[in-house]
Amino acid sequence: MASSLAERAFLALAKSRDLDRFAMKAVLKASELLGFALGHRLRALRDSQDPLQAAFAEGQENLLLAHFYLELSEILASRWDKIPDKKRPQYTPEQRYRILSLKKLFVSSAEETAKRFRVSAETIARWERDAESRNLPSSDRPLVRPNPPVRRYADVVRQLVPPYRGY
Repeated sequence: MASSLAERAFLALAKSRDLDRFAMKAVLKASELLGFALGHRLRALRDSQDPLQAAFAEGQENLLLAHFYLELSEILASRWDKIPDKKRPQYTPEQRYRILSLKKLFVSSAEETAKRFRVSAETIARWERDAESRNLPSSDRPLVRPNPPVRRYADVVRQLVPPYRGY
């Protein structure tokens, strides 16, 4: 009898117009409580005397941040998709250099990189051709330019090793 009562109550609630509002509030509250519980657990692991548990907590925190940034980038990308290609603002030469650096770092194809940054694969190829032919004095305005310029060995190291931010 109890299960049939529960089923009837659920069906009555499902027919209600307020279900969307209540469901949304419940999911948001559950997300908030999950975040609190996760933060509490990570704090307990981080404060542990065991270095292995502290390292595990740091790894879990980095994984959580990676998921957060992935979700954030997907939201922003879906917003960019609403704008026609020709009307989107262009990347600066410094941003193009950073995009090509990420492409090389993650060994991505031109198509994958183009999809991530909402440009065409031919655009990525054109940037790469420009970056490879930088020693030719063909144009005054390069398509790709590192900021600050890379001229010495120390500049290369600075480009490859991210600054320590006290993680």
